Amino acid sequence: MNLTPYTLRRASNLALLAFAASLSLAQAQLSPTAPAAQNSKEETVVLQTFTVTGSNIKRLDAEKSLPVTVLNREAMEVRDASQASDLLTSLPQVTGLPGNETATLGATARGDNATVSLRGIPSSNTLVLLNGRRLAPHPISQSEAGVPTLSTNVNQLPNRGLDHIDVLRDGASSIYGTDAVAGVINYVTRHDYNGTELQLRYGETNYRDGAEFRSTLTHGFDFSNGKGRGMIVADYYTRQAMFARDRSFSAEADNSYRAPAPWNVSTNTTFNLRSATTEYGNYLLGTITATNAFGAVTGFTGARPTGVPTTLASATGVFYLAPNGDGLGGAQF
Repeated sequence: MNLTPYTLRRASNLALLAFAASLSLAQAQLSPTAPAAQNSKEETVVLQTFTVTGSNIKRLDAEKSLPVTVLNREAMEVRDASQASDLLTSLPQVTGLPGNETATLGATARGDNATVSLRGIPSSNTLVLLNGRRLAPHPISQSEAGVPTLSTNVNQLPNRGLDHIDVLRDGASSIYGTDAVAGVINYVTRHDYNGTELQLRYGETNYRDGAEFRSTLTHGFDFSNGKGRGMIVADYYTRQAMFARDRSFSAEADNSYRAPAPWNVSTNTTFNLRSATTEYGNYLLGTITATNAFGAVTGFTGARPTGVPTTLASATGVFYLAPNGDGLGGAQF
């Protein structure tokens, strides 16, 4: 069959009209009707309250829940701790204060130094934060398990002006480093406090000694027309000493009279724990072996001198003075 050019043009025009009609029908089927669009409602997603402690690292392996203990303001008021270290010892995870007021090598230069140990791990592995930021360690090192350590002094932190304290009880070394193997303690200050508060605290023991006094002044303010906020906490703390001689259970270390026979004698060394720091001190007899240019003794050998009976001193020269029944002192060992 032969087709003329006019016939071909007419056939192509009919094909284009048919394609345009089908396209219009498809668009009409895909377009949503007006009532359906008005009835559709967007779902509202409600997020639960969550707390971010420390650094916010956007990593999938870090976005998981960890055991955290929170000390809020109500718990801190009930505790009413005299020092910041006493506030943390209320937690069962805090097994001790390796750095404290007792003599610990060079740390005795600062008696207010206190470090925290979580779960018995050295204090250098417990990270202490203030509002999520690291604090500088105490400049004086101390020995824990025979290893010198540098730790943060928690007593430099206040007990007032705090909103809460977050204690991460699990290790977080993958986030913070090796100083967070034991856990993390984050102090969070109040950001909404505006005003002035004066808090006084006084206490003493039942023996009328060891009196302690604490005064804390807290002042919160805003500046730059409310664009910035600041807070000042001034803290003063003092405490009197307590002596072993003022306690009946520590003034005399000879507990032999409490033991049954034949251990209830003062010559028994199992229950007689006298030392040079209590009422009855130990003494050592012997011979001076060396002195320096100023006459100070630099060498001494303990031994029972000739003429001293075995009932008064041991072979190494150790003896102590103990009262007898007549109220007089007698030498024994």
